[in-house]
Amino acid sequence: MKKYFIFITLVFFQTVSCAETLEVSVSGIVPNNGKIRIAIFDSESGFQNEKYIKGQILDSTENHIKATFYNLMTGKYAVARAIALKNE
Repeated sequence: MKKYFIFITLVFFQTVSCAETLEVSVSGIVPNNGKIRIAIFDSESGFQNEKYIKGQILDSTENHIKATFYNLMTGKYAVARAIALKNE
């Protein structure tokens, strides 16, 4: 299986209380074409060094997925998405 990793976009946001929940939605996925990796970073250097604080790996069984991250502390975060494609 050949894998391709593509980091797409950074989204910065600030939470408002001590322990927050973040829901990330990804659409436009080709179903059953690999795995989707979603990572949460708490600093620019963390993103540049690929040191995420939380992450999930999801199957691409539908064209839209949601990942939920719990217990995030107040602060600024970045979200990155990577796709590992199956070899066709």
